[in-house]
Amino acid sequence: MKLADVQPAIAAQLAARAELAAFGSIIQYNPARDEDDSAKEILDRVQSVGVVIEVIEPIISGASTDSTGVSTPIAEYVVAISESPVVAHSPSGMALVQAVIDAGTSYLAGRIRPSLSGKTEAIRENGYVVRFLSFTLRVDGRASA
Repeated sequence: MKLADVQPAIAAQLAARAELAAFGSIIQYNPARDEDDSAKEILDRVQSVGVVIEVIEPIISGASTDSTGVSTPIAEYVVAISESPVVAHSPSGMALVQAVIDAGTSYLAGRIRPSLSGKTEAIRENGYVVRFLSFTLRVDGRASA
């Protein structure tokens, strides 16, 4: 899997889970999009359905080398879960986090499996909770054809 394919593949993987699909489409962060528009979309959706899931663009964060000396790039990406404590939704809280982790660490393309590498939590001024789950994934380092 190429680095450019990671974000849409993960978004599709998350959206394929019925318990996560109920919250609407998975947002794929686009740095070219106006930040105010993005923030408004997230806030509007959190206030209406209770949850927004967003996949942040992946970066190459390192490489792993096998016993033969072949190096494989490692991509790191973040899934942000914005959740309202006042809008009823299910799953919620840690069950929601676990559902995202389960979907996010499932096999992609039949043989590629991301790993959870960390999680953090922050409270936003607007009253909703944002949790950031970090994942890593081996990617194809060959140049695109």
